[in-house]
Amino acid sequence: MATKLFLIDGSELVHRSYFAFIRNPLFNSRGENTSAVFGYTNSLLKILEEYEPTHVVVCFDTSAPTFRHKIFAEYKATREKMAPELRNQLPMIHELTSALGISIVEMDGFEADDIMGTLAKEAAAKGHSVYLVSSDKDFLQLVGQRIKVISPGRMGAESVTYDIDKVREKFGVRPERVVDVLALAGDKIDNVPGIEGIGVKGAAKLIHAFGSVEELVERSPEIEKKSLREKIEEGCEQALLSKELVTIKVDTPVDLDMDTFSLKKKDTSKLRDLLRRLEFFSLMKKLQVQVEFSVEYVLVGSSEDLPELDPKGGSVGLYVLSSSKDVHHGIAVSFGDGRCYYITHSLLKSSDEILTWLKNLVSSPESIKVGDDLKRVLRYLLSFGVRMEGSLFDTCVASYLLDPERRDHSLGYLIEGEYGLSLPDLKSQTKAAKKEDA
Repeated sequence: MATKLFLIDGSELVHRSYFAFIRNPLFNSRGENTSAVFGYTNSLLKILEEYEPTHVVVCFDTSAPTFRHKIFAEYKATREKMAPELRNQLPMIHELTSALGISIVEMDGFEADDIMGTLAKEAAAKGHSVYLVSSDKDFLQLVGQRIKVISPGRMGAESVTYDIDKVREKFGVRPERVVDVLALAGDKIDNVPGIEGIGVKGAAKLIHAFGSVEELVERSPEIEKKSLREKIEEGCEQALLSKELVTIKVDTPVDLDMDTFSLKKKDTSKLRDLLRRLEFFSLMKKLQVQVEFSVEYVLVGSSEDLPELDPKGGSVGLYVLSSSKDVHHGIAVSFGDGRCYYITHSLLKSSDEILTWLKNLVSSPESIKVGDDLKRVLRYLLSFGVRMEGSLFDTCVASYLLDPERRDHSLGYLIEGEYGLSLPDLKSQTKAAKKEDA
């Protein structure tokens, strides 16, 4: 199978993901902002699904200054500092990337662009197909026979893949001359000065006519329009500086290790733990990292369907099935052996044997009764004259004690958060219970 090396601009992808949710940020039950992690992970998974790369590397910027800052102190000076709630998500983003089997490369002194450029050129020279994933137009200077740029769409729009012809269509010049166009036009986001009053279209016409920034500066007297000629002559030093700033280095000290960069098998255990902490339940299902359970449901019809009680006790799970506060349909009992016994409300009312069995179960001081909102279970049993004794463990109370800031302590939320699973549809169970009662 032909190799497809995908080099992803991780820093840009993180920022895009964070600001995509800026008006409606995502928070988990602990109040932690998880917008960037969620958007980034979904984008990464979309790339894997849509393009099926054989090798993937995510490249990140570091906080250390680069050579560009040394030649121009104001480089990127107009950018706002990274918000603390975004910075706090970076460690989790790195962990998730690794857990997905994807390599990460970052290097002090160099931007992600330079790392990606170096790897792309070397890989292409060795015959590999390379795809640079970023909406940063600087990358278009690298497009060649074996190198393409995928610019992710915004707000649900389709991605755009740039090859040589597509770059010509956008800028009117070949990919290797894009750097000259950008040098003249400048970049407000990165605070690249360019030449005042010259935009991308005007820059493209000049480079098409003169070939490069250097040629344009040297032959500026040939420009007939006086105002434009004066702009070039006055801004020539800025143009040359800007070209140095926007030129992606392709000789950074990074090794192309295709074995290391191959897409690895995901770490299911680590992914499960990370996604559970972040409360990305939908992603747990999508990535199939839920904990698998096999449960046999037994609809009790008589006392013969019930197991013998262990005199040594143990733990027993109790759950009252209700459609409202005062309308109950029965009780579910489980001993942790993979079986769940459901006793309908009508059967409890009509069978003394089953009621006695239940009474012996919950009144045993040897067993630990476990349940969600045990107060509701206690009230339900008391309606039959049955009292619970011995040790009690309420999952709702335990959840609150462990994490008072959690917004939801219900059994369904806890199961989804811990195991990525959903409770059975209680409505359908209630309908089944009503039919049984009838």
